[in-house]
Amino acid sequence: MSHTAGYRASTRRRLVVFAVAVSLLMAIPATPVQSAVQKPSDMLPDYGALVGATSWPRDGDWSQDGVKRRWEYIEDFVGRDLDIGHFYYDWGANIISWREAYNVQNGRLSLVSWAPTQTSNVNSGQWDHYNREQADLVKSFDGPILIRWAWEMDGNFRAAQKESPAAFIQAWRRIVQIFRDRNVANAEFAWCPNAWAFNIDEGADWYPGDAWVDWICADGYNWNPGRAGDPWISLGEIFEEFHDWAAPRGKPIIIGEFAAQERAPGEKAAWMREIPSELENRLPEIDAVVWFDTPVDYQWWLDTSQS
Repeated sequence: MSHTAGYRASTRRRLVVFAVAVSLLMAIPATPVQSAVQKPSDMLPDYGALVGATSWPRDGDWSQDGVKRRWEYIEDFVGRDLDIGHFYYDWGANIISWREAYNVQNGRLSLVSWAPTQTSNVNSGQWDHYNREQADLVKSFDGPILIRWAWEMDGNFRAAQKESPAAFIQAWRRIVQIFRDRNVANAEFAWCPNAWAFNIDEGADWYPGDAWVDWICADGYNWNPGRAGDPWISLGEIFEEFHDWAAPRGKPIIIGEFAAQERAPGEKAAWMREIPSELENRLPEIDAVVWFDTPVDYQWWLDTSQS
């Protein structure tokens, strides 16, 4: 669904200051990926980092047209096509839909966040038939799929479902093995805890092992000022401990969710303008970043205000 020329013009006039900041975010330097180990993925960029988004309809219209309208607006707003389209699916649902086809049509890699269920039920084999169905569905899809199952498994989010690191690891390996047994060549799995788990030396407790992970991922946010007591911190400060743990493993690394809130006028734009240098200088092994363009908990929208 296309925008009218008048809508585009008025949007640019209202948001020109913020657009400059976002454009700088999207202009991530084209520096070669430096790694001591060859990163084994056809999804990697030749240079620099892929840039994507989780983008929810700001007007609340979750129809296909509504979702596409937000995506068209965001890409028009930032002045470039995004490389990754990120969508979420509940356990029990099909993890391929019109959204992934829409990504392919627009030249985007699909990042699929697949919600967990009780890990003991996965480990008992109760869900094997469903997992085989999803493996076959992904295999039949004409495009690459990056799967992020049970993201943020280390935190309180659905902690009861994940049960324990040992139960989670067993379930992760069982699902990955099913995909391998079905010869799903177009899917790769991204293991994705919270970035702060590496600040307290707990992230690795949930790691299934190098043989079972294709991409290493983490989520992290600048929670200030919404969450009392949290400092205002840069992208590098959020992800540096995670980056330094992940980099020696020689795997592709993705920031699956990140964003900042508004504080004083202009501060969010300044925070975003720092991102290219943060990636180049503090987080050089990051291969992809995905903005969380939603109102979940706080206002993470790319276009929160004119400033």
